[in-house]
Amino acid sequence: MKTISKIKGFLLAILLLMIGMQNLFAKPIIIKGHTSAKFRDSIYLHAYRYISDFVVYNKEKTLVAATKPDSNGFFRISYNGTGASFYMVNSGKTSIFRNAHLEPGDTLFIEIADTSYTGLAQTFPIFHYYGSGAYSINYENKLRQQQLPGGKEHKNGGMVYYEFPDYSLSMDSFLSFVSREKEHNDSFMNKYFKDVKVPPSFASIARINNEYDLKHQMLTYLWRHNMKRKKPLKVEPVYFNFITEADLHNENALGSYLYYNFIRDYSNELWTEKILHL
Repeated sequence: MKTISKIKGFLLAILLLMIGMQNLFAKPIIIKGHTSAKFRDSIYLHAYRYISDFVVYNKEKTLVAATKPDSNGFFRISYNGTGASFYMVNSGKTSIFRNAHLEPGDTLFIEIADTSYTGLAQTFPIFHYYGSGAYSINYENKLRQQQLPGGKEHKNGGMVYYEFPDYSLSMDSFLSFVSREKEHNDSFMNKYFKDVKVPPSFASIARINNEYDLKHQMLTYLWRHNMKRKKPLKVEPVYFNFITEADLHNENALGSYLYYNFIRDYSNELWTEKILHL
């Protein structure tokens, strides 16, 4: 019995040593850069670390690191994450990036430059992203540039922006648009991930995000279409056929923030439709 206890103690010591060595040599996520003199507020890093962070976003709870640029405008954040996840960085009320996928060992360099838009009372910064951790942001920017036309135009001061997608479309037109959007995005991702090297974990979660984003758009349409009338759109149960049992219990999607958006809105719509059909 003493021999067995000694062996167990020895194995436990080895296990603790291995865990300690793993933590010792774990590669941190590095976010560093330079900001112009007009944007020298503290910089905050937020991360989705737990499932609860996806379900109910809490800004204070997700805060994992902060720093203030030095007198020359340089800043640096080092964070030892436990795995790949989505991160947000902001400075004051300015979002530097949102929902960027980063893994341990990634380094992201950010240049924050001055610019001003004619006709607007305030100045907005322009961001440039470099380094091994820029793959997620570059992908999202490229995807937005490749989006199908179909957004509804709005004007605000000297800026023109587009609501995407256009929820004012008729149901048939909207569903046709979503179908074309899926085909378009699938084709874009197939080519992009063939031409650009990204971590396999990001390529996988990007495809999952795309699937749930489109399904979420179809749920959002039900209340956005008639928003001005302040009355939800009543549909027959067959409308929800685009949702499968696998969509609702997808373990591979637990790291996708869009999965939780979809789950939340699906439960809300089921309740709304139940009331409308009373």
